[in-house]
Order: sequence, then structure tokens, then C-alpha cells
Amino acid sequence: MPSSENSQTGIISWFARNSVAANLLMIAIFVAGVIGISQLRQQVFPDIVVNSISIQVPYPGAAPQEVEEGIIILIEENIKEVEGIKKITSSASEGNARITVEVEQNYDVAALLDELKIRIDAIPNLPDLAERPVIYENRQQRQVMWISVFGDANERTLKDYANEIKTELLARPHISAVQVNGTRPYEVGIMVSDYQLRKYGLTLQQVSQAVRNHSLDLPSGTIKTLGGDILVRTKNQAYTGLDFAQIPLLTRPDGTTLLLGDIAAIDDGFAEYEFISRFDGKDSVNMRIRSSLESDDLLIANEVYEYLDTKVNSLPAGISIDAWGDGTYYLKGRLEMMQKNMIAGVILVFIILALFLRFKLAFWVMIGIPLCFLGAFALMYMYPAFSMTINMITLFGFILVLGIVVDDAIIIAESAWSSIEEKGHSINSVVEGAKKVALPATFGVLTTIAAFYPTLAISGPWSNAMASIGLVVIFCLLFSLVESKLILPAHLAHMKLRKVEDTKNPALRKVKMFFRGIRLKVSSILKSFIQNKYQPGLETLLRYRGLTVLSFICLLFITTIGFVGGGWVKTSLFPNTPGDGVFVEVKMAEGSTAEQTIKSITIVEQKLNEIHEEIKAEYGIGVKQHSVTWSNNNTGAYMWTELVPSERIPINQFKFIDMWRDRVGLLPSVQEVSFGAGGGGPGGGGVGFRLIGSDIDELQVVSEKIKNALAQYDGVYDISDGLSGGKEEIVVELKPHGRNLGLTTQGLSTQVRNAFYGSEAQRFLRNTEEVKVFVRYPLEDRRSIGNLEQMPIRTPDGQYVTFSDVATYKLQEGYSRISRVDGVRANSISADVSQESSTSPGEINADMMMNVIPDILQEHPSVKFVPGGPSEDQKVLTDELMLGGAIALLMIFGLMAIPLKSYIKPVVVMSAIPFGIIGAMVGHLLMGISLSMFSFFGIIALSGVVVNDSLLMVDFIGRAREQGMSRIEAAIKAGTQRFRAIVLTSLTTFFGLLPITMETSLQAQLVIPMAVSLAFGIVFATVITLIWVPCLYVLMGSIKDWFLNRDSKSLTQQAYENN
Repeated sequence: MPSSENSQTGIISWFARNSVAANLLMIAIFVAGVIGISQLRQQVFPDIVVNSISIQVPYPGAAPQEVEEGIIILIEENIKEVEGIKKITSSASEGNARITVEVEQNYDVAALLDELKIRIDAIPNLPDLAERPVIYENRQQRQVMWISVFGDANERTLKDYANEIKTELLARPHISAVQVNGTRPYEVGIMVSDYQLRKYGLTLQQVSQAVRNHSLDLPSGTIKTLGGDILVRTKNQAYTGLDFAQIPLLTRPDGTTLLLGDIAAIDDGFAEYEFISRFDGKDSVNMRIRSSLESDDLLIANEVYEYLDTKVNSLPAGISIDAWGDGTYYLKGRLEMMQKNMIAGVILVFIILALFLRFKLAFWVMIGIPLCFLGAFALMYMYPAFSMTINMITLFGFILVLGIVVDDAIIIAESAWSSIEEKGHSINSVVEGAKKVALPATFGVLTTIAAFYPTLAISGPWSNAMASIGLVVIFCLLFSLVESKLILPAHLAHMKLRKVEDTKNPALRKVKMFFRGIRLKVSSILKSFIQNKYQPGLETLLRYRGLTVLSFICLLFITTIGFVGGGWVKTSLFPNTPGDGVFVEVKMAEGSTAEQTIKSITIVEQKLNEIHEEIKAEYGIGVKQHSVTWSNNNTGAYMWTELVPSERIPINQFKFIDMWRDRVGLLPSVQEVSFGAGGGGPGGGGVGFRLIGSDIDELQVVSEKIKNALAQYDGVYDISDGLSGGKEEIVVELKPHGRNLGLTTQGLSTQVRNAFYGSEAQRFLRNTEEVKVFVRYPLEDRRSIGNLEQMPIRTPDGQYVTFSDVATYKLQEGYSRISRVDGVRANSISADVSQESSTSPGEINADMMMNVIPDILQEHPSVKFVPGGPSEDQKVLTDELMLGGAIALLMIFGLMAIPLKSYIKPVVVMSAIPFGIIGAMVGHLLMGISLSMFSFFGIIALSGVVVNDSLLMVDFIGRAREQGMSRIEAAIKAGTQRFRAIVLTSLTTFFGLLPITMETSLQAQLVIPMAVSLAFGIVFATVITLIWVPCLYVLMGSIKDWFLNRDSKSLTQQAYENN
């Protein structure tokens, strides 16, 4: 190596000699990062790619089966062959048809939307009473929080205040979407008894027509005067019950007018169905606050809280307002957790570095962590094409990269320090040390970047979320290359290394001498270990390299069989993590009344309050913050409970759910009560199956058998399916006698519908809200089947006959919902699996698919199984990750083959990856957590670190070989030279992530598997890199020599024979 300082060229040397350029580059990254942080939007989750189209067709008063036959099947048949459709999922419920069209990946959604509109508009035979189809592209609107207006007031008062609050919130600059829930739509009900109708010779249809004729605003043209045009219009729209009461129906013989109010009871209220909405036990109206694609969730939440602080003082006594379900709570918590753990991690990294290197060296290495983070924030902001924001998922990426972003700087700094120790402190020695490892270190970082390719290859709704993690890591690693190659050498070259004895301040000198003593002691221990333990041990293992490699392979097989086959570590792609919410659904048995439904959900509420008070008495703090209860029919009711943050109470979400479930027990008239955990992240810790078949009754039989089979597994609970019973249905049929009287099926059904459901007279807008007007029988004439049997039916000649004389009926079981997938009836079955269960959801799914479901389906050939539910989602995601992982491995191979100039050496390096994964599994076993999707991200990062260290080891062996050393000598020299750097990167990674693995907060639960994979895996990988890689390298060289010698002998023997 030339001694002249100017003899070294290249970009590393240029920056090392030009500290001003290096400092300006660092300042530029810092400023750009600060700007990026201040300008990036903050939201709870990244934008989700919906990629689907919805079709909704209201069919008022229709049963689910009528909706299916009259609307859904017609639409499905007309659109099923349209290009660009991936899947059609339909749902028929009472009075409504909903069809969701999933769009093929990369297909133009707008073009498909236009084609669907054309196809559906051309359908000629949709039911007359069905409303116009509404077709729209599904766009994500993120939920930010909820607001409840509650208290001792009636529904109209609460709704009026809710609408007032909505208007005021929408006037705020950052709030753009407020939806009022928990209330019925306004409706004017005009009830006319049969007695009054017959008294005046009227029908419900005629009364309805009178309302339409007299309640209207009608433009009537223009009068062309000399002074200008004058518009003429009729303005007589009725807006209140009193207005409708003044509508004339007919003129009596004495000249007086019969008004609607004379014969009808008019209820200017709400739609006629049983309904409850309660917040903390009091009647309420709820409002959902959402954000648009370009909104900042934290700004929205702050504006809402500012508004509530002032609004609460203006509400009358007895009415209150409160916020709940604030998703930004988790975002704030994760931001705080990242800051806290980053500080703790940086301190630990600094301490570890300071034990091996000088303080100044450790300081400049540590500076690389925040600088790389700021660089990533700058890229996130500067390139809108990435559509990145600060959210809980991107924060996962920053937490993950915390343990590996400093590795490159450590490798450069350690090599430079070794050069300084050998040749003294100078620019040349720093540059020489940096260049020594620059090429393999650079390719090592590039292999880590390649390892994160699978996160960019995910399709579907969560593609943005997965890509966000990968992009954050990639951005940080790119800036680690910049910082470690261009900025760090300049700082190391120009730092002042004064002797401790030259320090003038006596106190500071004593402190420096104390820490120097510790560092020298650690250095002495490390050198002693390398010389007296590691080097002799490695020499021995290299002599018996075949046995050593075989032992490692056996260890790999044993642990793999134990972890995977033996079930030592459970696997759940999206495990249920503790959260701060519990969702309860009460499904009622067939024929249940609204009163029974309300009574059942009230019992569930009471049991919650009992547990809350018991826990409060025992621990001084209760378990719930708020509870919301609602129901709008007699087939089911729902409840959401927001819990006190888990770090503040001594009982987690799952234990609380078990207590609540046991306390509720079996309820009369209830089919099932299911409890679901919420608020902890993407769930999926359950099992699920989907069945299809044309016969809905057969579907239900098979579903019940599968549900019974699931119940036999340990820890399986809340088993449910989508074929819950609905209301009983009465099917009306016209008798021959009725036909003889001139009645038709349509005429009969119209009279029955008008009496019991109501004849819709009109719709009008009142204060921006649509109000429907119905004319029907009074409630007391619609309470029993006897009312139907005795109902007078008007014949075409104006005579009246009793319904039972001209028609018959039959009762049959109904369904609350009918689902279809790609034109076939379907039913989804799902269940949750307890955290304490000895069997994982994946194992239950596999066992059911192999040993249970085939036998059941064999007995019912008309029913078939199709992938669906959590198992389908997990399979699709797993397949994409496997493909992406294979591509990533090929990329890593190529990136290592280039600097190593070999096809065999990359295999040696990559062989260390499986052993690192074993370490990750051991970590999960010790911590008692399941392998999950987030564990996979940690393993990806681990693979990159393992490859990085192994690549440097193989590179050093190759350099030693170029100097004429034997393989064994080269392996020993490389091992001893790289020992400190490998131990340093492993320790800094482990201790950098240690604070996260020790976290108990809710926000850390999803991140912990990620940190455990990397932290524990790197410890195990250190042993692999220092022992396995040298032994395998030498063994493969020996095998190569054996083949070459054999071929050489064969050639010699052949030449001898020829001669």
C-alpha cells in the first residue's frame, strides 16, 4: 500500500479528505428528514387497496329469499361474463340486495364500473317495488373515532343534537366525513283502519294517491310579461304530521271536506321497527368520524377533542357527549413506544460499542441511527408515488430496522479502528480500513434489501401495508450505505484522539481513565478468548470438519422436526393479540320477539357491569371505559365494549372475555352468543371454512355437522355460521274461489302489502334528510296471524270478502341472510381458538380438511367445499410470500456471487440462513409466543444480517487465500479477524431490540414477535457464522480437491494406457 496520503482515490477517500462535503451531506439529510416528518400525514393504518365495486338494490318489505330470486340472481346472470371480474359475492337480507364485485389485479376499475352500469340498467324485469340499483366503486374511508350523544332524552331530541354536531364538525377545516348512526330514519306513518276505509268507500291505495296528489311542489311554467318572465309554481308540500292531516280526501254530500286527519292517525316519527341504541346504558345516537385519503388522522382527532371541550358546556342538562373508539390512541402509543425504545436501544448500542471501541468512535457510529431514519422520512415525503404516511405499519418497519441499520457502520468503524490500532490514526489508515470491507459490506446491505422483496410482491387489500414495512427498511438501509461509506469515514478520519492523560480537568480525566480501564479490560478478555478458546477450538473443529458439519446438519433436522412436526412452537399467520375492545353478538332463535332480543342483550350488559364492579373492588380500577349496545331487528343484537388500556389493569382482554362468556352462559330464546376480541391489530387467530350448494337446507345440515366437529377440539369456541334463522315467513296463495271473483295474485298481494307493510305515498327532503311517507293499517290490526285471516279483501267489483275465503297461507322457516359466491349459495363457518389451546388454528384447519370434512361431504354430494375465510386468506398470502421468498433467494445468490466471483461460495454463505431461523424459533419458544406474519418479517431481517456477516467471513477467507495461505490457515485467520466485528454487530442488534422484547404495553404486542425473531436469531447466527461457515468452506474445498485429484488420476491412467 503506498504511503502517500494522496495515493488513495475513490469516493470514500474523497469524502474522508473533504469533511466539509461529508458534513454538508449529513446536514442535508437531517434537514430533509425534519421537513419530511413535519409534512407527512399521520394515520392509524395505511390506505387499503379495495379494488372492488358494490351494487346495492333496496327492495322494501321483501324477505331474503325474495331478494335473492328477484334481484341477485338476475344481476349475477347478466354480469358474470363481463371481463375483469375476479369474484362475485352476494348477500340477500330483508329488504336489501348487496353484490360485491372483486376486480382482477391491474384491471381498470372505472371501465368495469361503466360496463356494469350498462349491463344492470339494461335488465328489464327487476321487481317493480325494488328501488333503482346503486352502483359505485368501493373507496377506503378510514375510521378515526366515534362520538356518542346520550342521556335522558327521546330519540328525536338526540338525533337533532347529533345532526347539529355533525354540521358543526364538518365546518372544521380537517374534518370531511361524519356519519350519524344509532338512529332510525325519519318516517311519516299514516294509519287508517279498515273500518274507516269501508265507511267512506276508500282503499289504502286511494289514500296514498291522495297524498301524492295534494302534497307536492310543482313548477308550472313561465308568464311572459312585458316587464320580464315570471315563474309559476305550486308550493303545497306537506312537511309535518299536521300538514298531512290537512290533506283532503273527498267532499261529502253536504259540501264539507273529509280530511286525512279525520280518519287517520298520523305519526310523524321514525321507521316502524324495534330499535335500541345505548351508550353506557343510556339512549344514544352515535357518529362515526372518518378520514379521506389525503387527511391526517391525528389532526382530525385533535380537532374533534377541541370541539368536544367547548360543545359539552352548551348542551342542556341530561344530555352528554363523549368520544370513544379513538384509533389514533394506538398510533400515538406506537409513536411513543418507538421513541422510547429507540432511545433505550441507542443507549444500549452506545454502551456495547464503548466497551469495545473508543467513546468518540462509538458516538459517530451511533449517530448513524437517527440519520438513517431521517433519510427514510425524507424519501417517504419526496416521492408521493410511494403514497407513504406515518402510521402503525410504517412504524413497525422503523422498529424492525432499529436492530440492523447500524450494522454496516459497525463493520466500517471496526475495520477502520483495527487499521488505526495497527498503523496509527491518519486519513490513510481510516480509508484503508473502510475500503477493506466496503465491497462485501455494501453487497451485504444489498442482500438485506433483496431479502425484503417479498413484502413488495404482496397483492390484495393489504399490499400497501406489507409494502410499507419493506420500503421503510429499504430506505433506512440505503441511507446506512450513504452514512457508513461517505459520512462516517470523514468523521473517523478527522476526530481528535487525545490521550486520556492530556485531559486537563482532573474529574473528567478520572472518568475517562475509568472507562478506558473497562474498555481495555473487555478488549483483553476478548483477545484472550479469541487466542485461547476460539482459535484452538476452531482449529480442532476444522480438523474434524466433516463431523462438525454433519453435527450441525443433525441439529438442524432435529430442531426442525421438533419445532414444526412436534408443535413446540405454535403457528398463526395473524394471531389474536390482546386489544382494548370486545365485540359481542347475540343471535336469537327462530321466532324470537323484539322484546326477547332487548332482554337478552340487557342481560349481557348486566353481566359486564357485574364483572366491572368486582374487578374494581379487587384492584381499585374497573375493566371497561365505555359500552355501546344496538339492535334494529328481532333476530340479533350487538355490543361493543371499550376496555381500560391493558397496561393499567391486571387482566388482559382474553381472560376478561372468558370471564364474561362464562358469566353470561346460556340465555333463553338465544341461538348463540359470540365474543370477539378487537383493537389489537389484524386478527385471524381462528379457523374458517366455506361451503357451497344449491339447496340451502342441505347447506345448513352440513354446516351443523362441521360445527359439531369443531366443538370437539380443545380450546375452540364461538362457533358460528352465516345461516342463522330469521323471521318466520307466511307464503300466501290465491284460492280458486278468489280467481273466480276476479282477484289476481298481484292484486291480492298488493292489498296485503299495503295493509301490513304499507303503501309508500311519497318521499321528501326535510332538513337535508329524506323522509318516507307510508299509508298502512294501525298497529293493532297487524299484530297477529288472525288479523291477516280476517282482513277484508276488496274484489274488482267493489265488494269485500274475508282473506281466508279467497286465499290460503303456509308458515315456513326463514333466514336472516342468504350468501352467494360466484352464483352459488354459500355458507361460511368460523370459530375462534383459545390462546391456551394445545392445538393451533392451522393444525385444526388441516385436520378438519383431511379427516373430517371429506367424510361429511361424501354423505352430502350436493354440497362442496371451496377455499374461504381465514384459511383462504392465509393460503393466498403464504403462497405469495413463498414465491417472493424464492425470488429473493435468487437475488441474494446473485448479489453474493458478484463480489465473491464464485457459484459455490454463495451457497456456503446462504447455508447459514436456516440456522438463524432456528434461533428465532428458540426465541419464540422461550418467550411463549406463536410464529406469526410479523415473526416472518423479523426472520427476513435476520436472513439479511446472517448473510451480511457470513459474506464478510467468506470474503476475508478468500483474501487470505490470495495471500498464499492454505484453506485452514485462511479460515482461522478470517475467523480471528472478523470475531470482534461479528460479535459487535450481534450484540448491538440484540441489545438494540431488547427493550422492545421486554415491552408489556398493548402497542408492543404485534412488534414483539418481529423483535424476538431478529434478536434471538442473531445470537444463534453468531455461532453459526464463526464456526459453521469456516468449516463448511474448508470441507467444500476438500471435496472439490478430491474430485480434481480423482479426475487428474483418471487422466494420467488413461494416458498411460494409451501409450
